[in-house]
Amino acid sequence: MALAMCLAPVPGPAPSAAEIDAAGEIAASARIDASGASPAVVALGAALFSDPRLSPDGRFSCASCHRPDAAFAEPGVARQRGRDGKLLATNAPSLLGLARRGPFRHDGAAPTLAAQIAVPLLAANEMANPSLAAVAARLAADRATVSDFEAAFGGGPTEARVVAALGAYLRSLTPEPSPFDRFQAGDPAALSPAARRGLTLFRGRAGCSACHLVDGDFRDGRFHDTGIAARRMRRPFPDGVRPSQGRIAVTGAAVDRFRVRTPGLRAVARTPPYMHDGSIRTLADVVRYYAAGGAAHAGLSPLIIPFAVDEGDVADLVAFLEALGETPTVPVSAAPAE
Repeated sequence: MALAMCLAPVPGPAPSAAEIDAAGEIAASARIDASGASPAVVALGAALFSDPRLSPDGRFSCASCHRPDAAFAEPGVARQRGRDGKLLATNAPSLLGLARRGPFRHDGAAPTLAAQIAVPLLAANEMANPSLAAVAARLAADRATVSDFEAAFGGGPTEARVVAALGAYLRSLTPEPSPFDRFQAGDPAALSPAARRGLTLFRGRAGCSACHLVDGDFRDGRFHDTGIAARRMRRPFPDGVRPSQGRIAVTGAAVDRFRVRTPGLRAVARTPPYMHDGSIRTLADVVRYYAAGGAAHAGLSPLIIPFAVDEGDVADLVAFLEALGETPTVPVSAAPAE
């Protein structure tokens, strides 16, 4: 289901290089635009994203956990349920801007976007398809879908074309201009006084911009030990799901234990709860967590330094974070803590 969720090793065979190499299919499209894919390919990807035929039993689509009407996340849900009804280990993040910079997944286990797309389609604890060929065969059984593929690629559904279409659509998911963008473009009234104070704190005393660079995505493309993964090991999930130990699962390097990928902050106010395990309910609580210095342990990132805040500072930082997207569609109070 979720395109960037599970941190733990995924049961089942990994996709082969042939299954995930879609570059040739994208390049073969007849009408290429500036993003590298034709409008027909992007439109086909959009349709596939919400198509429950991507799952063997027709119950799940990508949009089941990444709702297009909710910043392509699932607000209010700490961890999503897989096809087997069991909760997964991590929170489904927003997909806005995600495709522009890899590697993917919270632990960086998917080096390319094509590889990441294949993971939820094949993982036994997500959609559980036996192969990408099985997905293509289901789609090929419908004449209208075949016609859509032919219009986009010049041929019917194949494994690579399914991945290519989804990838083209994901690359098209860019955030709408926010109040912060209008402020950066020269409109001083676009940010409230509170949000402007929050920006000063974000860049200064709070130290947020050390990892969340004040650029297009508000992330640095790196992996950090924020203390959350270590804290989760001390507080196991009540359902017995094995929590992530971070990037060590990919690299095997002890230094990567508990390190997770810095998330982007675009539209962040619309996607509670927060952190890779969905364990913090509100943005205000995220600010308080970092102000307190995170969860102290030996591997905690040296970038996480306690800083003094009062409730006014917390409100100002939240006002700035809210200005990185439009008005939240889900009250943060609806997001459960775990």
